[in-house]
Parts: sequence; C-alpha cells; structure tokens
Amino acid sequence: MSLSFRGYGGYGPDFGLPAAEGLVGFLLAFGALLVFILIIVIAINVLCYVFTALGLYSLSERRGMSNPGLSWIPFVGVFRAGSIADDINLRAGRRTHYGMIILIGNLVSFVVSSVSSSISAANAVRSFGSWDDGGWAYAPYGFAGSVLSSLSWLVGIATYVFLIISLHSIYKTYRPQSATAWTVLSAIPVLHFLSGFFLFALRNAEPQAWDTRGYYGPGHDGDQTYQRPPEWPEPPRAPEPQEWRHAPPPEFQPWDDSAPR
Repeated sequence: MSLSFRGYGGYGPDFGLPAAEGLVGFLLAFGALLVFILIIVIAINVLCYVFTALGLYSLSERRGMSNPGLSWIPFVGVFRAGSIADDINLRAGRRTHYGMIILIGNLVSFVVSSVSSSISAANAVRSFGSWDDGGWAYAPYGFAGSVLSSLSWLVGIATYVFLIISLHSIYKTYRPQSATAWTVLSAIPVLHFLSGFFLFALRNAEPQAWDTRGYYGPGHDGDQTYQRPPEWPEPPRAPEPQEWRHAPPPEFQPWDDSAPR
C-alpha cells in the first residue's frame, strides 16, 4: 500500500508519501499504549478501592463502631478513616472531628468544582468568536470560575491534610514502628493509593499503642467504660510518697569487732 498526493485540483506531480504508513503505525501503537496504561490505572484504582474498603470495614467492625458498611460507599469511605481516628483520639482523652471535617470538605470541594466547571464551560461557549462585538462582557464569568476553582483546590488540600492526619493516627495505633514511613508514602499524591494496601494489612491487627486508661473491648455497644485487655496484667502500683518518706529506718546492726577487716 502506498499513499500519494497530487497538487491542488488533482493536477501536478504525484507526491508519494511512503512515510505515511510508518506514521499511521506509530499512531496506532501509541494509541494502544495509552489504552493499556489507562486499563492499568483503572485496575489499580479499583483494587485500591476494594482494599481500602475492606481495611476500613474490618477496623470499624473490630472497634465496635456503628454502620461499618459505610466504608464501601465511594464518596463516604474516606469519612470512615476520619471517624476511626476520632474514636482513637476519644479513647486517648481527646475529642476530634476529623470524620465530619473530611466529609464536609469533600462535599464542598465537589460542589464548588462542579459550579466552577459549569461556569467556565458556559463562558467559553458564549464568548467564543464574540470578542469584537462585546465578548469582554463575559470576562467576569471567567474570573468567577477561576476564583471558584482556586477555592475548590484550597478546600481539597485542607481536606487531604486532615485525611493524612487521620491515617497517621490509625498507623500509629496499629503499627507504630511503620507509622512514619507509611504516613509519608500516603501523603505523596502519586503514591497515595498505597494507603489502601496499608489499611488492608491492618484489618486484623490489634492496637499496639494503648492509652493509660485501656481501650474499648470489641462489641462494647457504645458504653463509655474503659476496659483493660484481659491478656495484659495489671501494672505494678508505684508506692505513694508518704509510704517511702515515712518508712521505718532499717534495723540497727551493732558493729562486730570480731569480723575480719
């Protein structure tokens, strides 16, 4: 197969284009490579979603939290990570609201981004080709779209920070020796998918970082009584200051002159 091209109107010399076949082959190969990469990216995202949902579901269920099935809802799944961190902090005597912050942040970012995209698209359609007859009238809409886009970006960054903080609390509780490395890897956007595999690895783990008041046993049904794990013995009680300050002196031993010196 050979491609040829004649001049304007079909007249003129015949310009053979043997390189066109190679160009078409290159474009087909490049398109196939892009499709293959897209399939790999989709497969990794689906796998990460399943692993993340399994990890969050198991952790929620083992901690006795209500509605662990929320972990499987794509948009609400990250809320479960924040709620687990809130439960960890509550048992350590700190009250946080990471779960609600992450949920509201995602909702706000999604809504603002959708409105910004709609405004930008509508402005582009209305102002296309009309700059000579008043097209500048649409410039404020473009500015509004840019402001909303920046706002969505800032809200998304803030929400992402709270998500990383929540993941760090989970890692530190269940795998303290790897918490720092896992948090750094999870914080890198291109490697954030690894957080799903980390959560999956912790799905059956027992907490290793306990607060001084113990923990909620599995299936505590929401009661606020702290329990110490049964396999942990009670720590030895330190003597009170008055016990050792006013302890009787040791019995006096008389000097033995017959003892060798």
